[in-house]
Formats: sequence, structure tokens, C-alpha cells
Amino acid sequence: MNRKRGFALLAVLWIVVALGGVAARLVGEARMGSAAMTDRMLVTRARWAAEACLSVAIARLEDRLLTRVPLALAADTLQLANGTLCTSEALDPGTQVLADTSTTSMRVRLDSVLRARGDTLTMSRETLLTPYGDGRININAAPEAVLLSLPGMSDAAVRLVMAERSWQRPVLDASTLASRLPPSERALLLAQHPQLAGKLVYAPAALVVTSRGWTDGTLPVVTVEILTVPTGNRMATVRRRTW
Repeated sequence: MNRKRGFALLAVLWIVVALGGVAARLVGEARMGSAAMTDRMLVTRARWAAEACLSVAIARLEDRLLTRVPLALAADTLQLANGTLCTSEALDPGTQVLADTSTTSMRVRLDSVLRARGDTLTMSRETLLTPYGDGRININAAPEAVLLSLPGMSDAAVRLVMAERSWQRPVLDASTLASRLPPSERALLLAQHPQLAGKLVYAPAALVVTSRGWTDGTLPVVTVEILTVPTGNRMATVRRRTW
């Protein structure tokens, strides 16, 4: 009789242990499920925030198309509802050198310019390269180092472009720019004029708009990036990435 009771007690203990293990597993799974649901909610809210900033950026760009002011937008952060935030910026890929094999000569010249200026080559070069665009440079927006990498663009020509830019007077064609240079610099530009003219634009041909959304104090951050082109008074999206 005592032996039977001992076996019964042992069986009960094993059942209790097994039930405890099952309960612990269920609690763990519930916690993991709750954490996964929380993560999905944060991602969804972050995506909504990023889309909100993207919509605002597009509206601002289309307003600028109507008023004929420069299109590029500096980074701007918005506080949205429920503790969500977003930031967006619009950059002209024509202010950078295209990072592919079709522009090898320009990239070589850019490296030479950066070395001559004493810039940290790796860091500076990366900020001046872009995977977007067709390789043409916006003479009215590109930085000095990029302008100096163009064929026929001397220091004097770049200084003149920068001076015109400070007076809100955009350069409208390379020939007019050449006519205002000293003789030696004018001859250099005119000698390279066919190659230079094919490399230039005088207003943004496209913009890369990057929008990021997140919930205050938490991760993840969702990023939406579009390549958009001005078409009349509207911006048309031609490529989109989300991560």
C-alpha cells in the first residue's frame, strides 16, 4: 500500500513539474508574441511617420516649382501625433559626381582636386559621389570641388560661378560664362566647351527625397527614399525604396 502511494506521489510530482514546464513555455511564448506585436506596431507607426514627412516634402517641392525658387530642401524634423517624429530632405544628385564607370575621368579629376585642397580623400570623396542621376552637374548648385572636376572649369571660372550664386544670378549657359573670364581661362573653357556643355544642367533634373520616421525614444527607424523629377508644376516619382 505504501509503495502504491509512493508511486502515486511520484507521478503527481512529475505531472506538476511537466505542467510547470508547459506553463513556463506558454508564458515565454506569450511574452515573445507580445514583444513581436509591439515591434510590428512601432514599425507601422514609424512607416506612417516617414510617409507623412514624405508627403510634406513633396508638397513643399511642388510649391517651390510654382514660385521658381531653388528646389533642394534642407533636413527638417516634424513632431507628429502619439509621440512619432519624422525628418525629410531633398538633395539634387546634380551636385555630386555619378559613381559609376561612365564618369571615371571626372572621378579622377575630383580626386586630384581633393588632394590639391588638402581634404581627407576618403571622407570627402564619399560625400561627393551619388548613385543617382545621369552624370550631369548642376552648375548653379554643385560645390566648388565638383565644379573643378568638370572639363574646362578653372579656379577663375568657379569663383565667378560662386559670385553669381551669391547674388542669386544663375548661370544660364557655358558660353556666357566664358565671355566673362580673363583671356587664358576663357580659352581653356572654350577649348573644352563641347565636353563641358554635355556635362552641365542649369537646374535640378531630379531630386532624391529621403524621409525617416520613428517613435520618440524607441527603435526602429523606417526610411523611405524616392527619386523624383519635376514635370511642370508637379513632382513625379520614378524610383522608390523603403527599409
